[in-house]
Amino acid sequence: MENEFCPIADFFGEACAVRVIKDGKESFYTSGSEEFSAIVRAVGEMFADARQMPAFGVSIDKLTREEMQKGVWTEFLYDAERTCWNMPFASLLFAVKDEYRGVNVVRKTEEKYQGRCF
Repeated sequence: MENEFCPIADFFGEACAVRVIKDGKESFYTSGSEEFSAIVRAVGEMFADARQMPAFGVSIDKLTREEMQKGVWTEFLYDAERTCWNMPFASLLFAVKDEYRGVNVVRKTEEKYQGRCF
């Protein structure tokens, strides 16, 4: 899907894999696996009534990588670069926290977690 004004949530099901990072330990699930389908379904439910808004912040690669060593993070990986809202990405990453009422979806582009978020 390439649509500059589409909802970012439309892209999660198009990933080729999902990486889950829990306290620095990684698990990978490929498209078609039961785990991948369950994660995509859960994220779809989480974003079902969401409203896409300008991001709360901007990602700085070094700081994002440090934060990824704590807590739970989910990263959707793509086989080719995608674009949404005129912002390219090769993967989409976000922290999973019970208390969140909003979430920054961090873009990875040019091998870095950098720039504006969704």
